[in-house]
Amino acid sequence: MKLEWTDEEQNMSVVIVDDDPSVCYSFEFTVKHEMGLKRIISFIEPAEALAYFQHHHCDVDVVLLDLNMPGIDGVEVLTRLSEIDPNIQVLVVSAYADQDSVTETLSLLGLPANRMITKPVEPEALAEVLREAYHVSRTLRFGEIR
Repeated sequence: MKLEWTDEEQNMSVVIVDDDPSVCYSFEFTVKHEMGLKRIISFIEPAEALAYFQHHHCDVDVVLLDLNMPGIDGVEVLTRLSEIDPNIQVLVVSAYADQDSVTETLSLLGLPANRMITKPVEPEALAEVLREAYHVSRTLRFGEIR
């Protein structure tokens, strides 16, 4: 199931942060092999993701972020990501079905969860939110509207 992407979209940079290696692999496989996107990097350690983002945030278009992780949780990661780059497009991924509650919590904390996705994620739905987040990212960074 290869989805249709423009050449530019195929080169979007997606960072995946999830403490579960099987979930990270699943997202990476789906995004790379099923969707055909080329620039994907995943982290099971939030601290490693933050270190990478600190040095490469200008190259990152979208972050897929698990909310519930031990140690540095997703809320802390989201806080730090938005401090480094307030315009970063973050897709919060959670196994919890109560999206309104999670979105409200993030909003009360003043954190920019651009989208909330519930696991398991259908590839078509993921592709749609990735594409949308990518175009928002490009518009905020470069004023590009497509």
